[in-house]
Amino acid sequence: MIFLFLIPYLFWQLKQILFWLYFWQLKEYHLGRIRAHFQTLQGKKLIFDKEKILKIIFLLFFRISFSLSFFLLFLFYCGEVIFVILKRKIKFPLWTKKTIFLFFSFLLFQGIVFYYLYSIKNFYLILLWDILLPFFFSLFVLFFQPLSFAWRIFYLEKAKRKIQKTKGLIVVAIIGSYGKTTTKEFLFKILSQKFNVLKTPEHQNSETAISRTILKDLKEDHQVFIAEIGAYNKGQIGYLSKIINPSIGIICGVNEQHLATFGSMKNLLSGEGGGELIDFLSKKNGVLFLNGNNSYCQKIFQEEKSLLKVITFVAFPEKEIPSIDFDFLAKNIKIEKERIQFDLETKKEKMTLRVNLAGPHHLENLMLAIAVSRYCFQMSLEEIKKALEKITLKDSSFRFLRTKKGFFILDSTYSANPQSVLSHLNYLSSFEGRKFFIFPSLIELGEKAKEIHERIGTEMGKRCDFVILTSRDFFKELKEQALKSGLKKEKIFLIEDPKKIFEKIKTILKTNDVILLEGRLSPLLVSLLENYGNENC
Repeated sequence: MIFLFLIPYLFWQLKQILFWLYFWQLKEYHLGRIRAHFQTLQGKKLIFDKEKILKIIFLLFFRISFSLSFFLLFLFYCGEVIFVILKRKIKFPLWTKKTIFLFFSFLLFQGIVFYYLYSIKNFYLILLWDILLPFFFSLFVLFFQPLSFAWRIFYLEKAKRKIQKTKGLIVVAIIGSYGKTTTKEFLFKILSQKFNVLKTPEHQNSETAISRTILKDLKEDHQVFIAEIGAYNKGQIGYLSKIINPSIGIICGVNEQHLATFGSMKNLLSGEGGGELIDFLSKKNGVLFLNGNNSYCQKIFQEEKSLLKVITFVAFPEKEIPSIDFDFLAKNIKIEKERIQFDLETKKEKMTLRVNLAGPHHLENLMLAIAVSRYCFQMSLEEIKKALEKITLKDSSFRFLRTKKGFFILDSTYSANPQSVLSHLNYLSSFEGRKFFIFPSLIELGEKAKEIHERIGTEMGKRCDFVILTSRDFFKELKEQALKSGLKKEKIFLIEDPKKIFEKIKTILKTNDVILLEGRLSPLLVSLLENYGNENC
């Protein structure tokens, strides 16, 4: 019986280890991001879920009736394993040198601990180990963080030396709270028509990803390196600037998205708000490009006098043009579902441009890419126009899907921030059918979280016909503001299970309806909707 108990128990342990390794990797081993996640209801469920509560009850019953408790616990573990196998609920990390090391090291450590507990036949401690496994695994990860940090610094310094040896290389650093990846992809697509360009991989903006790209992919004949830089702490961007040595900087936009990890707005503005990059560029006579549609960028343009600045602006129909002498201006914007047309104006030139993109929010990123290409790399507007013809929906992290059943899916599930959520809600107005909005909530917003969710609630009340919220976090704020904006109570749902969301939406979905999927939603939900939309009609 004891041997039979070990089979489901050890399988469950393996599943747990894989999940927590996946979780730490997802949060980039950053304590601030981990802490912010556990402040949400979803995060608290990871620690205080029903399964752990039942196991704690079993712990208490061990004192009363060991045999009965042991048998029931065996059945419980068997049930957990069967459920995991049938539902395929095993999360795997992306296998890297670090995750492989942590995985096998912890397996070895756990094997030693388990061998000792089994040898003394203390099933009370064996169960307690399972309950506290997330805590023990997290301590194990933190124990190796100094070694990981030293290893990371070693590779960054090695990357720095390679950058210095690559003669004539122009480095572009892209930072900000949002829009970094899309701006990078647009700039890469335009510059690649004329130059040999290297960029950091899509959605990879960590110190490790940047150093790996330089060491693995940078060649002597590369002319341009575009680095997307992410940050969660003050000082990160300043340090990385010294590593990659940029002469061109782009601030895509600044908001409160990572306020919780930076600790204060002052620290955030120093980091992804551009303070550290400005200090670096000022010392080497660099050029800074700013998104004029962002109030923080406007403030930098007006107040910062230490370096050369170029500012862009997209004159959306509902917005007034501020009294700023913009260097690159987009006007007369015509928005279709899958295409945008606009007039580009510089201080000396004008041209009508078209691009195959879904949503006006992409224009801010596109204008920054155009400005850099024209101002720093002297590409003509005609060359830029030809490059824009090669940009497709795949070059942005926002997916537009037209299904065979006639409804549309707007997939922005990779990541979300306040600016993108509000922009995507506004984009829904381009569609004739009913608007569905499926949204969890935003995290890492710190003290601004309540205010931002109220703002999102107001907009979803104005723009949407049906709203499905998938998390209890800020549900009250979102619902209250949506109701004030005119959305009826019976059109707002709280459903956490992706399959139940799909079953609900399937009963009311019609041709020409549009579904906006925003934030970290389950891949299962996205897959169910895509498969349903494209199955044989």
